[in-house]
Amino acid sequence: MGEGSFHVSTHAACRYKERIKPGLEYEDAKKELESLVKMFGRIVPFPAWAARPRPGSQFLELSDGLGAVIMDGHEITTIVARGGMKPEQRQERNARRSRRRSARLTRSKHFASKKLGRRPEIKEPFEWE
Repeated sequence: MGEGSFHVSTHAACRYKERIKPGLEYEDAKKELESLVKMFGRIVPFPAWAARPRPGSQFLELSDGLGAVIMDGHEITTIVARGGMKPEQRQERNARRSRRRSARLTRSKHFASKKLGRRPEIKEPFEWE
């Protein structure tokens, strides 16, 4: 039997439709997810296969390899499924993110003068003809 009452966010319903039941319409996917939560949902520690939890979040297990992330004690924010991404794909994605992050940090220092509104010095005064 499910634990407590939870609000299913739009994002969670969309992720359920996208990752678990792509053939359903949004409203049907949301209703199905809500019934899964009521019937089978139980709060457990985050499994090793799930992404690192954010502070204050909980994991609601819906079935083996399927769960929901809960924030603020009652808001289901997203759906996670085991095996959604292979370890190699995850490493590639994380490497891309790392490269983008380091490029962004480098770029922000490089363009600091433009962000502060400094103007380049004009060497010769401009004369109107």
